Amino acid sequence: MTMRLVLFILFFNFIIAKPIEYFVKIFNSGKYVKMEIDFSHKQYESNYNSNGVFFFIDKERYVFDSSEFLLIVDDSISTTINHKTQQIIFSIIPNGQLNIFDILSGEYENIIFTKEEINNNSQNFYFKVRDFNYSGFVIVDLLSKNIRKINLELDINQSISVDIKSIELIENYEVPKVSNYKYEIIDLRG
Repeated sequence: MTMRLVLFILFFNFIIAKPIEYFVKIFNSGKYVKMEIDFSHKQYESNYNSNGVFFFIDKERYVFDSSEFLLIVDDSISTTINHKTQQIIFSIIPNGQLNIFDILSGEYENIIFTKEEINNNSQNFYFKVRDFNYSGFVIVDLLSKNIRKINLELDINQSISVDIKSIELIENYEVPKVSNYKYEIIDLRG
């Protein structure tokens, strides 16, 4: 009886311990990852909410497309196409900077997982970000092994949250061309 219990606990822990790793493997599948997400940014008393589609191309490139703006990240260059203000903003992402989209794309090198909790059919992974005073959590659905929510606390007055509505592997994706937009250009690359 005791041996069965030990084997059950080991097997159960193996299944439970792997959801984050399973999710990261999706990004290394050789296919593009398409996720429908709800994005929320809270800063002091202001809240900004958006929903759209996140496309993971590879470790250095991803796109977030919403009705308000289009964000294209290619290595260290961030391009934001703001449809409301009709502006295209080019900027450099500082080396070592981590943002919510990096976490969403499976970038966990600078993350230290500190605690895990199981709630119903989900597992919460609490973390801190190395070299920053950021913390947060990732919620993984234990049945599908997909991440359902990522929350990043930047400080006491600022947080960013992403709810993942769906995840799909796709064969092809073409990054929108900036030249298709006839907007004002703001270049902050220096």
